[in-house]
Amino acid sequence: GERLEDVGVVGRAVLERRRGSFARAHADLTHAVELGLDPVLARRDLGLIWFDERRFDDAEASLRAAREQAPDDLPILLAHARALAALERWLEASDTYTRLLRLAPTSSPDVQLERIAAVEAAGGIESALTAADAAIATVGPAPALHEKALELELRAGRADAALARLD
Repeated sequence: GERLEDVGVVGRAVLERRRGSFARAHADLTHAVELGLDPVLARRDLGLIWFDERRFDDAEASLRAAREQAPDDLPILLAHARALAALERWLEASDTYTRLLRLAPTSSPDVQLERIAAVEAAGGIESALTAADAAIATVGPAPALHEKALELELRAGRADAALARLD
């Protein structure tokens, strides 16, 4: 089990990160690793710190290492997909979001929208429309997803298809 000291140090790192005190968060996390924190969690949390610092290359590398050790960990997958998107590595981001959503298909519309954006950047409007329709079928009638589908239809020059979605 986790020792109280480990939990306290990690908790402090999380709070420091949220405050924007990245150097302190990094120091706390390093200390937690010295105390025996699971290296996968350390890589994840370090990746999140670097992401918040906008050090996307470092974040992606740390999150990739965490993902190699825990390929089905949902928070790691989401953070890694976001880091890949920040680096505009759209195909990899799209694939990572897709894996995440296979494991947690009813994820929030926000995550679905992030995937749709990555799919569009990687494969164009038609691919994004397919992703939007799949998201609507999985999540249900979320207004944000319907609005995104309408926007994509209109950008594709298909006003009739957009109108049909409203009916």
